[in-house]
Amino acid sequence: MQKELLLKNYYNVKSTIDLLVYSINKFPHENEICNPLKPEIAEYFDSLSFRFEKSVEMLLSLFRTIELYLFALNSKTLRELLLKMEKLELISSSEDLFEARGLRNIITHTYEENDIFEIYSKILKYGKVIIRDFDRIKSFINEL
Repeated sequence: MQKELLLKNYYNVKSTIDLLVYSINKFPHENEICNPLKPEIAEYFDSLSFRFEKSVEMLLSLFRTIELYLFALNSKTLRELLLKMEKLELISSSEDLFEARGLRNIITHTYEENDIFEIYSKILKYGKVIIRDFDRIKSFINEL
């Protein structure tokens, strides 16, 4: 039963990350980001940022499921969870994922349009980290 839940979560995360990859590849180049944003660029940015937020949240949920599956308990803090995933070599850097979560919070709760270029750059940086680390997770899942 727990393995089925783990696999279901994995496939949900995979679908979400596949969409993030699509959005990263489709999004205009940095030189097309201007202030104020043109409507078509704002639409791309909204899609990219939503897919990034969703990827972060679903990945963290998958980590909680993996933790429960392997250890039959949940970490008390996000940092503790990420450190466990780093020790399992499912992620390359707990700090990068912690930063990605912080960026997700900024995107979700508040940002100024002046910050779009900086946020876009960070989405690309941490989005690529998530995509790279997901290959490690694929290997882990395939070995179960």
